Amino acid sequence: MKNEGFTLVELLAVIVILAIIALIAVPIILDIIGSTKKESDERSIELYAKAIENAIADYSLKNNGEIPKDIEDLEIEYEGNRVECSIRKIYENGTISLNKCKVNGHDVDYAYGIYTDNSGANIPDLLNNTLTPVIYNEDHWEVADITDEWYDYNKKEWANAVILKEDIKKESGDKVIIPDSNGGESDVLAMFVWIPRYSYTISSTAGSDKNNPGAIDIKFVDKNVNENGTASYTDEIDN
Repeated sequence: MKNEGFTLVELLAVIVILAIIALIAVPIILDIIGSTKKESDERSIELYAKAIENAIADYSLKNNGEIPKDIEDLEIEYEGNRVECSIRKIYENGTISLNKCKVNGHDVDYAYGIYTDNSGANIPDLLNNTLTPVIYNEDHWEVADITDEWYDYNKKEWANAVILKEDIKKESGDKVIIPDSNGGESDVLAMFVWIPRYSYTISSTAGSDKNNPGAIDIKFVDKNVNENGTASYTDEIDN
């Protein structure tokens, strides 16, 4: 009767194949686990932030629209992973921005909250980070932190953004973009200003008196709302 089994060479070949599969699969699995954990941590931070914003809204209702300056006295209802964050700012519309977060004691590189002003203008669209937000700081342009105040259409402070070369980092505060004294325009491929969608009404007397041309009533319009009875820019520049 002929004996059946693996030869030493065959066994070694199987071991080598399994080792190659492990070398390929293990990093992929670890990456998936890491990505899933990061997403879970971010969702925990978002739930925690929403709980704070709900508490702020409740406080505002009970205090004639007043927004609290801090959260120490708020009744925050939150269940989930232990989250600790630094509250960067409480905005006048009741939203917040957070950074320097920890979830269950470990650091999470995630900042919550995108700044919005109170003008009613649509939030600037950075086209999936194709555009880098910038702000003019005294005598130069630098990368803006979108969780902090970087525009205000009530004050006519427009939201500006640029397209940078691929090798220029986009992290907040990482790079001064266009210093007036040293040039730097070579880092910038294009610069844009955000024009929110708006509607306007012109009075029937506007333009009849050159010394008193009359005011044009302008209001910002939500991009998902179809306004009736007012003129507005065409779709090409409705944002």
